[in-house]
Amino acid sequence: MQFISQKRKGMTLIELIVALGIFSILSLAILAVFTRQLRVSISQRNTSRLQTDFQSAISLLKWDILMAGYGIPTTQNPLDGQNTNPDVLQLKSVDPPVGGSGKWTFTLISNTGGGSGNAITVRRWNDPRRDIGIGDVITAMPDTKEPISGFPARVTGISTFTYYAPGGDTVSAATLTLNKTVSVGKGNFVFVLPDNPADMTIQYTLQNGSLLRNGLPVLDNVEDFEVAYWYDQNQNYVQDAGEWIYDISGLASPLRERIRLVRVSMVVRSGSKDLNYTYPDANITVDDHTYALSQDARHYRRRIYTVSTKVRNLK
Repeated sequence: MQFISQKRKGMTLIELIVALGIFSILSLAILAVFTRQLRVSISQRNTSRLQTDFQSAISLLKWDILMAGYGIPTTQNPLDGQNTNPDVLQLKSVDPPVGGSGKWTFTLISNTGGGSGNAITVRRWNDPRRDIGIGDVITAMPDTKEPISGFPARVTGISTFTYYAPGGDTVSAATLTLNKTVSVGKGNFVFVLPDNPADMTIQYTLQNGSLLRNGLPVLDNVEDFEVAYWYDQNQNYVQDAGEWIYDISGLASPLRERIRLVRVSMVVRSGSKDLNYTYPDANITVDDHTYALSQDARHYRRRIYTVSTKVRNLK
């Protein structure tokens, strides 16, 4: 009996089911890996964005603190705040980054009033970004930062010349004609004031999750804003125990000159929840402020940033 062999073509139903099962398992594994990598990528992107936004905001904040007291007389408090959790920080400067001109100079000779009392002689930089111009409102003060009578004053005229200093040196100079009589000494600093006096005051507050600078948002997704001050009580320039304080409202102006550093701490959280993540702590403590997180709020990622800045212009 002769058998005729035939070649098999195609797959049996069982083989097809097995193949589909293996393919499904591999697909699910690949999808799981892809989903995990996507979630990690989104988390890293959000973290990177938080860091970038924070760096931009903190650069502005640090500059404001550094310049606090610049051109401000001793009769005013250039640094103030409210310990309200979240805190409020208030700073004063004649030349804040927003509203200031960046123009300053110093007097080359004394002006004792009299017939020329409405004019002062100052150093000229020959740089339009730094030189005082007609129409600018200026103030002047000595190193002691005591206010000088007659200021602020408006510049109504300018004449430039070469000043021959004692010792044979020559410098570019200008005579500023003012709209009133003033009396200034040699070496007094001269500053241009902002057009709007309100621009001399900068206030940082936290409202509805946004850090505001004079009412304008500079950083979103901020959960807490706390301020501490190194008050060098014994003036030894060493951070002794108990010298970090949170409320300076009771310090008189002369005592505020002993504040060496301002420390700002912020809790910044992600903009969206991650249900696969839980913040490790049920409570957060920043300086003198502790607050609880609900279970839902713990699904947001957070970072606590702290930065200390020297206050160099308080005297």
